[in-house]
Amino acid sequence: MPRRLPAATTLAPADQGKNSRSVMEHKPLVIGITGHPASGKDTVADYLKTLGFSKISLGDIIRRDMTALGIPIDRAHMSDFARKVREERGNGYLTEETVKAVVGDTVIAGVRNTEEVRIFKERLGDRFKLVAIETPLEIRYARAQERKREGDLISFEQFKKEDEQERNSQSGSHEVDAVIALADIVLQNDKTMEDLFAEAKGFVDQSY
Repeated sequence: MPRRLPAATTLAPADQGKNSRSVMEHKPLVIGITGHPASGKDTVADYLKTLGFSKISLGDIIRRDMTALGIPIDRAHMSDFARKVREERGNGYLTEETVKAVVGDTVIAGVRNTEEVRIFKERLGDRFKLVAIETPLEIRYARAQERKREGDLISFEQFKKEDEQERNSQSGSHEVDAVIALADIVLQNDKTMEDLFAEAKGFVDQSY
């Protein structure tokens, strides 16, 4: 018997960071973060939480829905699951509920589809900025081995193969390269965390 896809996602208000700024101080900023696996998306998002941003992780939402259905949450299964749900509900199925959960300054980690970008821009206007994180394949693989998320402990050859499949995906699945091409800024994550955070903060400061 085929698995039934979960009902449309309903999100609670975004996970708020410390020292949240009053929305009266400036127009709330919404930053979407894209990048390939283990590039540093959540690292930057968690840093922005320390600046007062709320955080929403699209990847966590997908993993939660997969876990509820008993589906393994490794990279290959996530890509296949996302494709099937998008076929049923449209490529932007995560974005409508995500927009409703935005509260003040918000960072949305894990933007992976161009339709998601289109909807965020349509709903949020110039409040929405897209940040891409670029990290060399070898560094991403090493970081994946360190974090040990389900599906991370694979050979470098398999990691590279899955990376190429994701890069070449068509609309309806992950299409990260196409999303990166739409970014307002690309941060190179091949130095220290301090360097990465400084670049991220610089972009935030100039975006207000």
